[in-house]
Amino acid sequence: MVPKHGPILANSQVAEVVVVNQSNANADGNFAAVASAEHDVLIVDDDRGTARALAAVLTEAGFRTAVLHTGKEAIRHAGAEHVSAVIVDVHLPDLNGLVLSVNLREQLGEAVPIFLVSGDTSMETINSLPFVGATYFFAKPMSPSFVIERLRESLGQK
Repeated sequence: MVPKHGPILANSQVAEVVVVNQSNANADGNFAAVASAEHDVLIVDDDRGTARALAAVLTEAGFRTAVLHTGKEAIRHAGAEHVSAVIVDVHLPDLNGLVLSVNLREQLGEAVPIFLVSGDTSMETINSLPFVGATYFFAKPMSPSFVIERLRESLGQK
C-alpha cells in the first residue's frame, strides 16, 4: 500500500516529525501553503489544561479556536462548522487520534491541515502518520511558536 501523504521529515533539534502532504506540491514540486479565507482551528485534546493553554496561545496569535475533548465531538463539529485546521491529540478517551485523523481527512478533504500531537513518539505511532492523513506531527511538549508557524504556513499566512 502506497501512503497518500509524503515522506516523514525529522527535525533534529526537537523530537518532532513532520509529515508533508504531497497534495500541496505545485508543478515544480515545491510545497505551497493552502490559503483559507477564515482561520478556525479545531483543537481536540482530552487534557483540558493543555487544550485551554493551546487555545489561548492560538487566540492571541489571531486564530479562532474551538476546543473539544473527544473524537466523536470533533467529527460532529467538523460536519457542522467551518474548520480551517485541526490539532488532534493521538490518545483520546473514545477514539484513537489516528483513527480520528482518517475520519476528519475524509470529511474535510485534502486542503485542511491536520496536526497530530502526542507524547508518544514510538515508531509505531510515527510510522502510521503517512497513512492517516496527517499533515504534521508535534511531539509534546510543543513549542507554541513552532505550532503557530506551521499553522500560518499551512494556511497561507506569512
